[in-house]
Amino acid sequence: MASNLGLIGFGSSSTWDFKGISDKLKAAEQGSRLSLPKKQLSTAQNQQKDITTLVTLLNTFKASVKNSIEQTTVGKQTIKTNGESASLSLVDGAKLDDFTIDVKKLATKDAFQSKAVKSDSQSLFSDIKIKNKDNEEQVFKEGSFKIMIGKEEFNIKVNSNDTMQSLKEKLNEATSTNSKKLSSLINVKVLDVGNNSSSLMITSKKTGLDNAISFDIVSDENNEDAAKFSNAILEKLGFLENKKVNDLKKDLQTNKDNLENINQQLANNAYDVKSWISSLEKEISLDDGTKINKDSKLSSLSTEQLDKLFDKFKSETSKNQEEDVKNWLDALKSGFTKVEITYKDGEENKTIDLSKISEEDLAKEEVKKAINDKFNELQKSSFNTQAKIDSLDDSIKNNVDVNHVQYAQDALFIYDGVEVSRSSNEIDDISVGATISLKKEGKTDFRMVNDNSSLLEALKDFADNYNTIINNMSTLTSYDEETKEAGALQGISEVTNLKNQLSALITDVDSKTNLSLSNLGFTVNRSGILEFDESVFKKAYTANEDTIKNFLMGEDVYQKNTVLSQEISLKPDLSDGDLIINGKSIVFSDDFKKRLEDKEKPVEQKEYLEELVKSINDAKIEGVNASLIEKDNKFYLSIASNGKTDFTISGDSSKLANLGLKEEKFISSKTTNIGVFEKIKNSLDLLIGNDGTFTTLEKDYKDKIDKLNKEIEKTTKDIDTKFETLNNRFSQYDAMMAKLSLQENQIKQIIEQSNKKS
Repeated sequence: MASNLGLIGFGSSSTWDFKGISDKLKAAEQGSRLSLPKKQLSTAQNQQKDITTLVTLLNTFKASVKNSIEQTTVGKQTIKTNGESASLSLVDGAKLDDFTIDVKKLATKDAFQSKAVKSDSQSLFSDIKIKNKDNEEQVFKEGSFKIMIGKEEFNIKVNSNDTMQSLKEKLNEATSTNSKKLSSLINVKVLDVGNNSSSLMITSKKTGLDNAISFDIVSDENNEDAAKFSNAILEKLGFLENKKVNDLKKDLQTNKDNLENINQQLANNAYDVKSWISSLEKEISLDDGTKINKDSKLSSLSTEQLDKLFDKFKSETSKNQEEDVKNWLDALKSGFTKVEITYKDGEENKTIDLSKISEEDLAKEEVKKAINDKFNELQKSSFNTQAKIDSLDDSIKNNVDVNHVQYAQDALFIYDGVEVSRSSNEIDDISVGATISLKKEGKTDFRMVNDNSSLLEALKDFADNYNTIINNMSTLTSYDEETKEAGALQGISEVTNLKNQLSALITDVDSKTNLSLSNLGFTVNRSGILEFDESVFKKAYTANEDTIKNFLMGEDVYQKNTVLSQEISLKPDLSDGDLIINGKSIVFSDDFKKRLEDKEKPVEQKEYLEELVKSINDAKIEGVNASLIEKDNKFYLSIASNGKTDFTISGDSSKLANLGLKEEKFISSKTTNIGVFEKIKNSLDLLIGNDGTFTTLEKDYKDKIDKLNKEIEKTTKDIDTKFETLNNRFSQYDAMMAKLSLQENQIKQIIEQSNKKS
C-alpha cells in the first residue's frame, strides 16, 4: 500500500510546522544565552543613572561652595547714616571705623559766560577797531587769545567772520603744545539767553582749583598790534576782567614770595604788621593826626602815612635798634641764611657775608653803618610789601568778574577732627575700599554695622545641599531585610565611603586656626543629616571674628619686613631726597622747616626724630609705618612694611648712616592659607573632578554598559545567523522531497495506466 507521508510533510495531508518549531528553538536559545547579560545591562543602567544623579548632586554642592568662596563676604559692613551732607560706599571686604564728616565747602567747577550777542550766527569781532602806534585806526581781521586750564595753555585763533558757533568749534578743536585737547578739559555750549540773544558757556569738566580756567592776551614781538587786538577780543567776549584779576593774583603771589624771601633774610626779626594792627587795644594817632585802630587797613593809607605808621610800629614793637641788630647777626652767624652788605673801605667797595663777619670788621664804623642800613632796608621792605599785599587783596575783592559765573574751588571738610581738602567731591583716598561722596555743607555721622547675612545664607545652602546628597544616598544604598530589596548602589564601596568623606568635611580640624565646622554650629545627627545652629555661629563669630573669617575664606599672609636702625646718636640734618622709601622722598612740613630755622629755640633730637616719624607716616606710603623706639635714653627708628609690595630704603648714604640706616631692598613674599570652603571644593574635586573617584566610576559604568550592549548585539547576531542557516538547509531538503514526491506520483500514474491496459 502506497504511503502519503513525505520526508518533510510526513504525508500530504499532515504537514510539519517547521517555522514554528524553529522560532521556538531560537527563542529558547536566546533566553538561554541572553538573559544574564541583559540582566547585567539593566542593573548597570540603573546604577549608572543613580551614579549620575549622585554626581549631579555633588556638582550642585560644589557649585554652592564655589559660590561661597567667590561671592560671600565675611564680615561685610553695612552703613548707618545720620545726616545728608555726604554718603559712603564700601567695596566688599572693606573695613572702616565709625566717623563723622563735616563738609565746609563742596568742590566746584569753573564756569564763564560770555557777553551776549543778538544771534549765534552774528559776527563776533567784525566791529573791533584799535589805534596803532601812529594813532591810526586799525580794523580787526584776525587775532588770538589764550585760555588756560590747570597746567595746559591753548592759543585760540579767531577772525572777523567768527560767530558763536564757529568759536565753539575752534575751542573744541584746540590743542595745547602737549597735544592735549581742550575739549577733554572743558565743555562749551552756545546758550539761548532770551531776546534772540546767545552767549558762550565755558565750564571745566572737573572740579577743584587745579581745573580753574583763565584767559590772557597773546602778544607778538613782530606785530605790535597783536596784544591790542587780543585785549579787544577778550573785552568783546567779556573775559578781560578775568585777565585783570589774574594779573592781580600773579602780582599778589610775587609779593608774597618777596615777603617770604625778605623775612628769611631778616631771620625772623620781621614783624607781622597786620597782626599788630588787629591786636591794638586802643586807637593810636600818627604825626599827621591819622587815627589807626584794629580795623584799619594798610591799603587805605597813602605812602606818607605808611612811612609814619612804620615809624610808629618800630617804636612800639622794637626793644632798641642795637639789640635788634645784634640778635639778627647772631641768627645769621648760626647759619640761618646768607645776607651780604657792601661798604666803602677807602676808595674801594667791599662785600661781606654777615654769617662769616669777623670781630675786626664789626669794629669798623663803616661796617656798622652798612649793617644798620641793611637791617632798616629789609624791615622797611617787609613793611611795604605787606602793605602791597593788603592793597592787592582789596583790589582782587573789588574787581568783580561778572562773566565768571562760578569759581572753581576744592572741597573742604573735617574728617574726625582733621581738616582735609580735595579737588573732587568723590573722595576715595581716605580709607582703602571706601568712597565718600560729598553732597552739601553740614555734618553727617557714619556708623559701621557688621552684616553677615550673605555668609549665613551661604552656610544654610551648604547644609541644605549636603543633606540632599545624604538623603539620596540613603535611598540608593538601602537594603530591606524582609523584602530583600536593595538600592541600586548598595554595596558599592565608593558610594559607601562617600558618607564618611562628607562627614569628615564637617569634623576635620584646621591646623592654622584649630577650628572645624563643628565649632561653628554644624552637627551631624544619627541619621547623618547636617544641622546648622545659627545662634552658635553668631556667638562664635562675635567672639573671634578675624580667626573665623580666615578659617572660612582663607587669607594671604605676607612676610612683614621691619628695619630697625642702629642707635641714633646724632641729630640728623635731612634735606629733601636724603631719605627715600619706596621711591617717595620724605619731606618735612613747612611749619617744621620754619621751626628748624629758629636758632633761639633749637629743635631737640627727640622732637626732630618724632617729626621725622610723622613725616614718614604722613607720606602715606602704602603698607609702610614708622615709629620711634626709646630705650635707656637711646633712640632707634623702626620702619615696617606689610610685605605686600617690595620695600626699599634709599637716599644719601651719609645721611642714612646718621639715622643708623643703610640702603636696603626687601622682596615681597606671600603665603596663602586655604580656607575651609576652598578645602571642601578641593575635596569635591577629588570626587567629581576630571579624574575624580565618581567621575571615573561613572565612566566605568558607561564602559560596562557599552561592553554589555556589544556582547548582547553579537550573541543576538550569532543566534540569528545560526537559525537562518538552519532554515535555509531545511528549505533545500523540502525542495528535494517535493521533487521526489512528484516523481513518486508520476511512477504511480504509469503503473495505474499499465494495469488498466492489461
